[in-house]
Amino acid sequence: MRRSPGVATLLSAVLLTCLLLPSATRAADAPVKPPAVSVQDVWARATPAGARMGAIYFTMTSTAGDRLTGAAVPHSVAGKTQIHETIMEQDSSGAATGRMSMREVENVELPAGAAVQFKPGGYHVMLIDLKQPLVGGQHVALTLTFAKAGKQKVTATVRDE
Repeated sequence: MRRSPGVATLLSAVLLTCLLLPSATRAADAPVKPPAVSVQDVWARATPAGARMGAIYFTMTSTAGDRLTGAAVPHSVAGKTQIHETIMEQDSSGAATGRMSMREVENVELPAGAAVQFKPGGYHVMLIDLKQPLVGGQHVALTLTFAKAGKQKVTATVRDE
């Protein structure tokens, strides 16, 4: 008995589906792993008209430990993005002067299980050469780069603080 080409094609498709279905089901049932780094409460402070700099803050944790090595926002938001730390200045004897300053840091260690806060007066992502003011309610895309976890995209909400 001769089969038509349509029947053979249909039988081949059914056979292929039967062979692939068990592996597809196993993949769908596999537990979804949470990201190695969790970034929460991402926000930026609103800036006045004409401001050339802004900052983004957040809290991050890592289950396995990692290191933040970079941050970026779209060029339509700022010309340059850096990781900064606010520090207390010291005089030549090492005594605190009461003045604070900021400095760029190459990376920030993220110990396993510990929360690292980027907050006013501490670590922050500095936005340099703002293209327009940051306005309350606005959202800013931020890409963080980690040594182990790679790139992670988050969104900062601008607050009127």
